Amino acid sequence: MVRNLRLKGRVRTIQQRRQDPSHFGGIDPQDFESFDLEFSPTGQLVRETHFTFGGIVHRTGLLVYDEAGRHIRTISYDSTGQGTDLTHHEYDKSGREISSVTYDMNKQMLRRCVYLFSGVSVSTELIYEANATLMRRKDYQYEAGKLAQAISR
Repeated sequence: MVRNLRLKGRVRTIQQRRQDPSHFGGIDPQDFESFDLEFSPTGQLVRETHFTFGGIVHRTGLLVYDEAGRHIRTISYDSTGQGTDLTHHEYDKSGREISSVTYDMNKQMLRRCVYLFSGVSVSTELIYEANATLMRRKDYQYEAGKLAQAISR
């Protein structure tokens, strides 16, 4: 459902909803194609809201930026507005995101994501559980400076 909307000027909100959510019957899981994105006047994403197939809010994330404009924190909320987790993003001296760590609301680590670089591009993404067990490895391959393939293991 990716579309080029050819928007001109500043956009404050983007809303995308699935056209026919009826095929799931009685269950109401998260619909990854139904979301709202809200932007600041400077164009930074400040809120993302994800919905279920039934159109109910599933999860909301509030994004926080530092003075340099880097995304440093996401605070996530469930459908009732209760905080669920906090993700802190870390950067190297050149401004590349090198890791993110997610904690529950009791400050217990849930997972850590580490980005490895080859030149200026991310070559590998490693996601670890709180006990340091590797959950997923994703390797990125580039051709002529553009992403050609991402392989998850």
